Amino acid sequence: MYLEGGGSELALLHLAGTPLRVLDAARNRETLIPVTVLAGGAVATGLLCGGSMMLAGGDSSFDARGLTVLAVCCAAGAGGILAAGGLSRPLLRSVTRQAGARGE
Repeated sequence: MYLEGGGSELALLHLAGTPLRVLDAARNRETLIPVTVLAGGAVATGLLCGGSMMLAGGDSSFDARGLTVLAVCCAAGAGGILAAGGLSRPLLRSVTRQAGARGE
C-alpha cells in the first residue's frame, strides 16, 4: 500500500469498503516491520563490529555504560517512531474522508 498518489489509494480502498482499522493496521505494519528489521540489523552489526574491536584491543568484556547508552538510544528511537505513528493516525482519517466520486 505505497502512498505514491498522495493517499488516493487509501481513499479508494476506503470507498471500496475497507474498514479504517484495516487500513490503520496496514499502515502500522508497513512502518514497524522495516524499522524493526533495519534497527535490529544496525544494532547487531554495531555489536558485532564493536565486539570484534574490543577483542582485538585486549578488553574482552562489554562496558555496562556503553550498553546502557545503546539501550537508551534504542528506546528513544522506538518511542519516537511509535509517537510519529500515533500522530499520523488523524492523517489517515483526513485522507479517507476526501474520497468521493471520480469522473474516470
